[in-house]
Formats: sequence, C-alpha cells, structure tokens
Amino acid sequence: MQDLYQKPKSKKHQLLQYIKSVHYAKTSDVIRWGLDNFSNRAVRSAQDLCTVGNLKRISKEEKIFRFRNIKEDVFEFVHEENV
Repeated sequence: MQDLYQKPKSKKHQLLQYIKSVHYAKTSDVIRWGLDNFSNRAVRSAQDLCTVGNLKRISKEEKIFRFRNIKEDVFEFVHEENV
C-alpha cells in the first residue's frame, strides 16, 4: 500500500536507485531506463549526478578491463547523499 502523504521520488532519484541496483550502467542502459520510465533527460540527469558526486564516470582503462573497448560512458554508483 502506498502512503498518500509521502512525497513521490523524483526521476533523478529513481535513476540513482537503478544505477545503485546494477552498480555499473552504460549510457545505453541509462537511455533504455529513460525510455521505460518516461524520462527524456535520463542521460543529463546521470551527468548531473556525476557533477554532484553521487556517480562517477569510470576511466578508459577500467572500461577496457570491465566491458572491453566501448566508446560510451559508463557510470558507477558511489554514494547516495544530496539527492
């Protein structure tokens, strides 16, 4: 049952929860999440969360180590403050 007095979570917070659940999210994963959740600015929200410090973009060397040689950004969950 949903609490009617609780403020609904923002799309940015929902995106952060999604990336937290998968720990690493490629740009294509973020775009897919945005399509499924009716969010036009999912990639921009992920970039905003990077500037705040909740997410970080992994380095090129780590991308090659974890995902082979891909050209898209990969976001990693860091912590969940200031959302």
